[in-house]
Amino acid sequence: MESPQVPDLLRRALADGSSLVRQQAVVSIGKQEDPESAAVLLPLLDDPDPKMRFVTLRALGQIRNPEVVPRLIPFLEDRTKELRFAAGRSAREGARAERRAGARRNPRRADRNLRRAAAEALGAIADPQSLSARW
Repeated sequence: MESPQVPDLLRRALADGSSLVRQQAVVSIGKQEDPESAAVLLPLLDDPDPKMRFVTLRALGQIRNPEVVPRLIPFLEDRTKELRFAAGRSAREGARAERRAGARRNPRRADRNLRRAAAEALGAIADPQSLSARW
């Protein structure tokens, strides 16, 4: 996975005719943990296939790009429990990334909208383990 061609191959796989190949490409892009991949993944949140939306939400959580958090918020009210959970987790990871970056820049000035989104996400997933999240 260290080859410079891998990201391009994965992006091309997103256009494959097989939904399984596309889903695996999304999973693999998430494992790369490159925040710049958000631009490639965000359009997939509109995919008609709920499985594709689910793997995309999970991948966005892995890349930890705080800029995607506002796009995750609508999924917190999705009728599908799995999508709500994946969105909550991903929003929490994005908010954590912003907090770390904000703390390095100025500990008192972390983005309040991201903190609010994270709080909303934590409440929506109603997971007792989320109480250990550091604010």
